[in-house]
Amino acid sequence: MKRIYTVALIAMLLVSFAGAITPAIAQTTPEPQMRVAWQVANETRQFANSEQHSDWVFGPQPEIWIEYDNGTDIAENSYRIELGMNLTVNMIIPKSFLGEGNNLDVVQFWGTGLGVRAATFGVEYNATSNRWNSVGFRYIPGAEEPRPAQFIALDSLSSDFTDDTNFYEVVFAITYAIELPDTIMTTGMQVIDTYGRPVSSSWIASAVEGRYGSPPLGLGMPVNPLDFSLPDYYYADIVDETGRIMHYADVNDTFVFRMMSTADIGSTLIPLTDAITYDNDYKITVNWTYPETMDTLGLSVLFDNALEFNNSFPVELRPAMALKLNGSGAVAVAGYLDLDWEWIDLGGGVGMWFPHLTIVENSSIDITKYYIEDPALTGFFDGGVQWGGYFTNETDLDPGWEFGGVIEPEMGLVTVLDTEGNPLVARPEISDRQTIKLAFRTAFIEAFVFDDLGKIAYTAQQEDILNLTILVHRDIDMIEGSYVVETEDGTGLFNISSELNDVTIQVKGSITDSNTTHYWRLDITHTMVLNYEGGSTTSTLYRLTMFKIGVGQLWSVPYLGNDWT
Repeated sequence: MKRIYTVALIAMLLVSFAGAITPAIAQTTPEPQMRVAWQVANETRQFANSEQHSDWVFGPQPEIWIEYDNGTDIAENSYRIELGMNLTVNMIIPKSFLGEGNNLDVVQFWGTGLGVRAATFGVEYNATSNRWNSVGFRYIPGAEEPRPAQFIALDSLSSDFTDDTNFYEVVFAITYAIELPDTIMTTGMQVIDTYGRPVSSSWIASAVEGRYGSPPLGLGMPVNPLDFSLPDYYYADIVDETGRIMHYADVNDTFVFRMMSTADIGSTLIPLTDAITYDNDYKITVNWTYPETMDTLGLSVLFDNALEFNNSFPVELRPAMALKLNGSGAVAVAGYLDLDWEWIDLGGGVGMWFPHLTIVENSSIDITKYYIEDPALTGFFDGGVQWGGYFTNETDLDPGWEFGGVIEPEMGLVTVLDTEGNPLVARPEISDRQTIKLAFRTAFIEAFVFDDLGKIAYTAQQEDILNLTILVHRDIDMIEGSYVVETEDGTGLFNISSELNDVTIQVKGSITDSNTTHYWRLDITHTMVLNYEGGSTTSTLYRLTMFKIGVGQLWSVPYLGNDWT
């Protein structure tokens, strides 16, 4: 979403403030003189923001595991499979997973490799027609389109389906039949009810329980736990007091940073903010150890064991805030950021320099001036640890004239240990789903899609009524009004006036279909411009693109419409 607003900036610069004294009137009190220079600037500023917000429903989840033909779970062999191996994909699906009164139509299981040209397979069972189906594609060097390939072959005669009182049991009998280059395939599943509504297993539920939502397949190689987050991992999110994912907080708004793991979390120090105040009394300059060539040559230099570091790289720092956990409990602390480097052997003669970001505590910084802890929301809970509290009106995350900022800790640089001192791995969902992204007193937009019952809509069928609700977080005076800020040295004032011009809302989607010779994609973009000066406009842009299998794109045609009602 984009908002454009005009800013009239009047900068009043205090040149001098002094008394004028002459010898003739030295005994009298002089009148002060204040000289003011001012300047007017008209600017157009834009900001765009696209966010995703979802609630997750916990409930009965499918159980999925894969076995070799001798009945051993492939997890016991790091999920590795070899050419010619026979496997069974076993699923136990609670009937309540489909929802009350809904019946099973189709069960699907699929796998895909890494990269844009990765091989893909899928198998399914249609309970309505009692049919087993499979499909597979892989890329051939030089070909622009994937070629059909049953590298995972389905044995329908050895597969099985059971309709029990409380659950469905599905067993796909498959064989690794055509050799591919060694790779790791991620897998997934979904079930579809007789109304055509798909349901997938909850990634967050499997995260909390310490298991894969669907196990990976290592074709000719083992699965590395650092890549696929085996059970020694942790999940983290920021929620409100009700447990709902939270992406925006204002002054005095309580937020809770949670960490959950199947292992007992023993210690960590998480830099939550780069700065919590820009008060010059707390500004310091320190020397870091830093590889300066990384700024010009990129991250590839970190794979050089002989990389040269500048041990006196000057860095200007402001007080930062961190969330600390040790044997004494969970607490919020203030201090200054610090950076350390460690050479990590990745195997096969390859290694890299890994940065560790931490905070050196400083007791002279009073954290309670900027953050108020809620003892009832801080400490251990069943399954993890959390820190709860709120920012005060003294908190300043912005190096400029404003006060807000976006908090998104880089957990990949944070060390999290269990109670035995073993490292825990961050779940990829933390970054993929932006579960610990929180805006404080800054421009931020959230979008929600609700159904006609006022609940967040996960899926929609044709003719379903949906309600798109957009929340624009911004200090109201910065949208439509004025406010005064002071220069860093305290000698100047800025009176800033903002006028809202327009708001643009876009909803995008696409539909794909195919036949035996062609496939096509229809892209749809609905646009609404709410103009506060000249009225509002709506439009719809369609783009139909046609492809021929084995050839590629044939043509692409846009055309305009207006489907807003």
